[in-house]
Amino acid sequence: MTTPVSVNEKKDFIRWFLNHYQLKRRECVWILNYLMSHDQLMEKVHFVKVHNIVQGD
Repeated sequence: MTTPVSVNEKKDFIRWFLNHYQLKRRECVWILNYLMSHDQLMEKVHFVKVHNIVQGD
């Protein structure tokens, strides 16, 4: 099993992501900001690595 990621580390990653990528829909930015403002929700957030994904439009 892997080491748990803290809420602050998750927030740091989301901030980094928002600063380095431009999302097509503003709702995506909104939901990420909403999650960052609610620590109880961030505790439930998990980031996963997905292989063999075909990126579409």
